[in-house]
Amino acid sequence: MEWDAFKLNFWRGPIFYTQNFVDRYEALGLKGVYFEHVGYVVDSAEQAVPPPPRPAPEVPQAPRWPRWREAPAKEKALVQSSGLAWLEAKGLNISSSAEAVLAAITAEVEALRPVRTTLKPKARNALFNGVGGAFALLLERDLQWRWVDLPMSSRSWGLGMASPNGSHALCLDQVTLRQMMSPEPPTITLLFNMIAGGNLPPGGAGDYVAIG
Repeated sequence: MEWDAFKLNFWRGPIFYTQNFVDRYEALGLKGVYFEHVGYVVDSAEQAVPPPPRPAPEVPQAPRWPRWREAPAKEKALVQSSGLAWLEAKGLNISSSAEAVLAAITAEVEALRPVRTTLKPKARNALFNGVGGAFALLLERDLQWRWVDLPMSSRSWGLGMASPNGSHALCLDQVTLRQMMSPEPPTITLLFNMIAGGNLPPGGAGDYVAIG
């Protein structure tokens, strides 16, 4: 005779249970505890059998940009100049430290979040080009990321940045918008540090894994 055996891991060590206990736990509608199947309880060693195979967990894949092209020179120049003008307005320049630039972006996001929805299109575009441009210039200067154009829909493209080998890419407008809309504190410094440290979803050369 044999019974399925399960275990729970506690800080003092594992505790083992039979199938009867697990059935009673589930019958009571209790949740929050995962019983790991580890084998069987048998009358003798000769009756022992290996536990049934467990399916490998599915790991969600990060989305990828299906296409890309070189950034249009005119659009790139506009965002670059907007980024430089925004830095100058904050008392910074192209040589300012990454910490200073990221702190200024964070302060700008926090200040404008409450009025984001009231901004007129011209002011919104100026904000997005300034903040996005400053972040792009930082990626270009410190991490050698390059300017690319990424598909937002079947008919529209958005200016973005891609890693030197094309393994990862981000859309500048999307990054800025998410920073503005999130109820959490700005994470632009965390994003930059993750990129700088290589702590990104798996991606090989030319994969253009979407981040940001």
